Amino acid sequence: MATSPSPCLTFVTRLAVTFAVIVTLGVTGKSLPKEFEDTKEDMDVHSSGPAEVGAPQGGCPVEKGYVLHDNHCLKLYPVKQDYQTANMRCRNDGAHLFDLKSREADVPAFTYLLDTMGKVLQDMPVGLWIGANDIEVEGQFLWSDRSPLLRETGLWGPGEPNNSKNEDCVEVVFWNGIVLNDVPCTWKQEYICQVDISTE
Repeated sequence: MATSPSPCLTFVTRLAVTFAVIVTLGVTGKSLPKEFEDTKEDMDVHSSGPAEVGAPQGGCPVEKGYVLHDNHCLKLYPVKQDYQTANMRCRNDGAHLFDLKSREADVPAFTYLLDTMGKVLQDMPVGLWIGANDIEVEGQFLWSDRSPLLRETGLWGPGEPNNSKNEDCVEVVFWNGIVLNDVPCTWKQEYICQVDISTE
């Protein structure tokens, strides 16, 4: 007398076949057949979580060492360069020097990046290059996107900018808090690049 297969065996067999199909299709790059889509979705529920470093996130090139945090895509370059060289390195990444325009919007991503890299701004002997300068017109600081960096922003350190030594480029430093300071563009400092990503 013929016996019907055990329900448990049928489930295990279906699961094994589904897994084999998913693995095979993943290697070949083909789409999953319609009859297996529900099973794959069930399996994906348990594997969802934050994207791992190295995977593209929202247009942020994390595979190049950029860090995505709160719609900011940033990378710290720990090699000391003059301002123009740092700016060119960012451009080669399809980026620009970091625009730290707001304490509320930009400082959290900035501090997250430093934490990720094991850096503490107040322990650094000099600041980090960011994307503002007054190279074109003395006293008129512009960010990378050409928007103005005004003296009244509350971002500058006490008495800054002062142009005491022909200081046309801007660094972020820690002086009883995170502030901006103008320094000569020839100084060599570490720097932060920013990739603009879509927030939609």
